[in-house]
Amino acid sequence: MVVYLLKRLAFSLVALWAVTVIAFVVFHVVAQLPVQGQPSYVTQYWWFFRDLVYHHALGSAFFGNRDITQVVLRLFPVTASVVAGGALLWLAFSVPLGILSAVRARSLLDRAVLATTLLALCVHPLVVGLVLSYLVGFRLGWAPIQGYCQVFSPPVAAPCGGLGAWAYHLVLPCVTLAVMFAALYTRMVRASVIDELSSDYVRTARAKGATETQVLVRHVLRNVLLSIVTMVGMDVGIALGGAIYVEVVFGLPGLGNEAWQSIGREDWPVLQGIVIFTGVVVIAANLVVDLLYAAFDPRVRLRADRA
Repeated sequence: MVVYLLKRLAFSLVALWAVTVIAFVVFHVVAQLPVQGQPSYVTQYWWFFRDLVYHHALGSAFFGNRDITQVVLRLFPVTASVVAGGALLWLAFSVPLGILSAVRARSLLDRAVLATTLLALCVHPLVVGLVLSYLVGFRLGWAPIQGYCQVFSPPVAAPCGGLGAWAYHLVLPCVTLAVMFAALYTRMVRASVIDELSSDYVRTARAKGATETQVLVRHVLRNVLLSIVTMVGMDVGIALGGAIYVEVVFGLPGLGNEAWQSIGREDWPVLQGIVIFTGVVVIAANLVVDLLYAAFDPRVRLRADRA
């Protein structure tokens, strides 16, 4: 396990370095960020990398002279709330629905699930957010369509605060983000369960007298869980990208909304800082997923130790 952990940490550090190189090339070389004295690109990258590693500094914004590190740390909880809430929703819906659809394959329920998920995959999150905002928020008034509430220590002048208000304002954003992923995961779980149910070990378990419930819980779900954990790690970056549309539609003060505004005013240092920070988050999430995968499947550790 120690060998596997060290290898994954090494790969994560290399990936993090690659993110800094790509961000530097895009924003310093292509976008031509102004640097006093115009030293060589190698020197500029060394200054950039040194400040990032030793001082945890992402620089200053063009407008307002804001410290980008403070901006990112202040806005990240909003984006993390949307992504985490959306992930909980799409997993809560997709896993049971995918299993039920697989168990009743080619039934009317299965066909209805496949048709619904296909439709959900074809609709952009921006459209989903606008429709939910109009129907559920504006017409029915069941949930707020704008604003965000702090969970802990809300400002004195804030119109709302606390856990209940925080969750209430995140209902529509989380549902909007979860729709596409719920459809994708439902189809993936369905396909995985159908494939596992036709495996030899399932037939052996049935021959030994195991019930269908025991087959699903003790055997099939364990292997399906590995696929789900892998996909969640891969989809963190996609979900963070999708949060841009969600935050813009619902007016949430998160990293996505800040990135959108930075593009509009051409505040490239802020956008660079957001890209690097989200890259770190995605790499860290994938590292956690790799460790969970090794915990669920000891064969991964065994292959790593032999390599």
